[in-house]
Amino acid sequence: MPCFGNDVNHIWDRIRSRIGNHIKGENFQRFFGPLTPIEFSEDHLHLGIADAFLRDWITDHYSDVIRDCAAAEAGRPVQVTIQVVAAPAPAPAPTATAAPLAAPSTQADTSAVTGGEVSGVQLTQSFPLNPAYTFDTFVVGASNEMAFAACESVAKSPSRNYNPLYIYGGTGLGKTHLLHAIAHKIRANDPSLRITYVSAEEFTNQVVSSLRNGAPATQMHAFRDLYRAQSDVLLIDDVHVLGGKERTQEEFFHTFNALHQARKQVILTSDCSPAEISGLTERLRSRFNWGMIADISTPDLETRVAILERMASREGFELDQDIAFQIAQRIRTNVRELEGALTRTIAYANLRGRSLTREIVSEVLSRLASDTERGPTLESIVQAVAQHFDVNVEDLRGTRRQQQITQPRSIAMYLCRRITQASYPAIGTALGGKDHTTVMHACKKVTVALEHDAALQTLMRVLERRITG
Repeated sequence: MPCFGNDVNHIWDRIRSRIGNHIKGENFQRFFGPLTPIEFSEDHLHLGIADAFLRDWITDHYSDVIRDCAAAEAGRPVQVTIQVVAAPAPAPAPTATAAPLAAPSTQADTSAVTGGEVSGVQLTQSFPLNPAYTFDTFVVGASNEMAFAACESVAKSPSRNYNPLYIYGGTGLGKTHLLHAIAHKIRANDPSLRITYVSAEEFTNQVVSSLRNGAPATQMHAFRDLYRAQSDVLLIDDVHVLGGKERTQEEFFHTFNALHQARKQVILTSDCSPAEISGLTERLRSRFNWGMIADISTPDLETRVAILERMASREGFELDQDIAFQIAQRIRTNVRELEGALTRTIAYANLRGRSLTREIVSEVLSRLASDTERGPTLESIVQAVAQHFDVNVEDLRGTRRQQQITQPRSIAMYLCRRITQASYPAIGTALGGKDHTTVMHACKKVTVALEHDAALQTLMRVLERRITG
């Protein structure tokens, strides 16, 4: 017997409450807020949404969750259908405006690149320029000298030398430092240039929100105008996040083309090269290769020592070179962790009223037990895989057999074995108590697939680089 009116609304509210136990935070609001109940019959839940893109996204990623929660509420299997329905007439959209970076301020944490508002979607990229992140404070070594030189060149003459400029490297190696340094230099040379900074994740969220709120054509016009017409320099962080997001890639492709044709500068950062971004369209991959690609690798010992000495000097602390070598020899892969170790060591000595000696450093570093030395854990690997595939860790540990869950689960098992050399029973425990034979089968299946699947090979390289730093 079909159920209409308030009844279906009440039922949908209860189903949404169950869904909220599985889908958290912004994703829940973004994808389940716009859904409206149309009908709930004995074995069929009929939902409506105003946008076809969101309809397809929810169907591809969350239909199993909706179906399971509806079945739990009804006490019987339920089929779910989502259809596009007419949206209510939208209110007139405010005109998007983009302001240039303000003149340099003594309050560094208040400088921002400001966009506009598109029917409630705030297109404002706060860009607090760190006063310490300049070219003068960046320590150059063999691991980053090419990236440094390219960034300096672009900052001096935007859009004339390398456009786009694509910088890639592991976490904590200085990509953000260089982005801030570029913005500092451009703003000092020409304050009239409008600089827009956004992470690829936020760009994706804005695409989805612009499509969701009101009339897509109106919203998307304002969104596109902000990035394509009102930006002279566009800084995009973590562009690898665009992998697999087809509609967002479509928008960014046209944004890139508009800026490039108008001789506007585009600067991109990523944790991997364009060739290693899984799920990236070939036309975007080709454009990322148009300009300059520069990598930042792990700094050598001498560069790490220079980084420590530069940091200590900036803080007004005189660091003995032997102490610097001692720290640099223990912290080898991550500049951010290197600086953190120095900060902790100095604080430890000051709190105890002791001078900084090799014994103090040894004591602190042994307590620190850095993530670099420990290496990735089974838990961190499972979380990294879940994040990459946009699934819940609980689903990877569960028993669901849908393809969008079983493939990431197998990959997580394979990477746990490859990176940590943990036993099959230990991996099974980390994945929700799976039997060791299940883990063995998954690892073997992935190993065989890697022999002939180039896309899977690229995906594994990307995941391993993220997990191991």
